[in-house]
Amino acid sequence: MIKTLFVTKRERTVLIALGLFLVTLPISYGLNSVSAIVIGCLFVLDTPQRIKQKTQALFKNKFFIILLCFFGIQLIGALYSENTKQAIRGLRILFPFVALPMTILTEQLDKQKVLKLVSYFKYYLFFGLLIAFVYQFISFKTILSFEHDIFAILEINPFYFSAFIFLAILDSLFNLIKQHFKGIKEYVFILFFSFSLLLLGARISILILMFCFVLFIFKLLPNVSFIKKAIISLTIVGGLFIIAYQVPQVKKKIDITVRTMDFDFKTILTKNQISISRNTVEYRILINYSGIQILKSNIFGVGIGDYREALIEQYNVLNFRAGKKRKFNSHNQYMEEFVKQGVIGGAIFIFLMFFVLKKGAINKNHFYYVGIYIALVCLVESFFHRQHGVMFAAFFLPLFYNIEKLNE
Repeated sequence: MIKTLFVTKRERTVLIALGLFLVTLPISYGLNSVSAIVIGCLFVLDTPQRIKQKTQALFKNKFFIILLCFFGIQLIGALYSENTKQAIRGLRILFPFVALPMTILTEQLDKQKVLKLVSYFKYYLFFGLLIAFVYQFISFKTILSFEHDIFAILEINPFYFSAFIFLAILDSLFNLIKQHFKGIKEYVFILFFSFSLLLLGARISILILMFCFVLFIFKLLPNVSFIKKAIISLTIVGGLFIIAYQVPQVKKKIDITVRTMDFDFKTILTKNQISISRNTVEYRILINYSGIQILKSNIFGVGIGDYREALIEQYNVLNFRAGKKRKFNSHNQYMEEFVKQGVIGGAIFIFLMFFVLKKGAINKNHFYYVGIYIALVCLVESFFHRQHGVMFAAFFLPLFYNIEKLNE
């Protein structure tokens, strides 16, 4: 029985484990963690000869080596953190960057079966969102507050859910290309998921989606002049922006930012010392400034366990009222890595993102666009602050890296 599961029918077992991970990803921290553990354990649930071969393959895999270095520097940062409890929590959240790629990168996965699994995930999200819309309307008589009500019940930040929606749109775009833009189903998916992104008010995901649409246009029209492609891109992006601006959640956030934005740092600082504004762009300017001040006096960082406390201490020094009250994280994964592990940790993370984009640019498939999403979203959010962001990156990047044969 055990031999049948883990040796004879191994591919089916692995695909089932990957499927369980996808089912639990949007709905449950606990169950998703269990499914991640199952995937990790599959590495050792194999014949001794295969385990040896996989271990050797891992240490020849450049992507895994970089991920291992990324986690290793976190481990070093934990050693000089004073807040041991927070350090352990941070390591636990980031450990999937080692555990998931160990198995995913060393399994012989059929590309078409994996892409079919991703499509099933898209259907799962589609019907799940449909049910959520109906529940939202019945319970609250509107779907415009969808961003707040449903996700409070699911206990998932809408920001992270927007990453799953981005992947679903990406899958439909690639399917359309395969089908030579025939058939209505994928167009329906794209419209539905784009509408869902708008309801979430996920500005950064919407902007990245627009950017990826432009990249797709340039990819699909290789023989068209640059000027014509630019005009087409600007027309589509402009139209999408006008549509997005009609959604109350998006319009409100844009209006607040435009109406209250200043461009002089001293003015921004003084304003946020006097009152608590709602301008999240100004918040990020002050948060990044705080991070730079910490790095100046801590070239090797403050450690994975102490970086949040260091930020809050800097908010107090600046008298940044919103920061003191809400205890903001760094809202920038790049800056967070510099604050946690200093110049070395920040450099490793930048190199990780560079490697992903450079390898992805070889064939510009799923790995490339998921990499773009993560690299850009990390500029304005601490994407790996919570489990959903880590699981998204630690699962899909190795998965697409494997099936696109980027290590060869």
